[in-house]
Amino acid sequence: EMLIRVEEAAIFTTLLAVRKAIDTRGDEVAAITIDLSRARLVDHTFIGNLSAMAQDWKDVKIELMGMESFLASSDHPLASRRRAA
Repeated sequence: EMLIRVEEAAIFTTLLAVRKAIDTRGDEVAAITIDLSRARLVDHTFIGNLSAMAQDWKDVKIELMGMESFLASSDHPLASRRRAA
């Protein structure tokens, strides 16, 4: 298993670093957890692009940890989210 921690904000530029980490993983890594518990914001581009990339990595299970502490800006499943106060 691989753990990737996101600090401050999960935005498009953060996604580039996450993608690089996933792309360089060893073949033995079958599960990746992306820990968002220290982030304050999760942008719609991060969620949408990560969802699209996850479909390309059929041999890897990707799990987002810490999303339960965010409030969505709308009812859309890919809506941006802010940490609840």
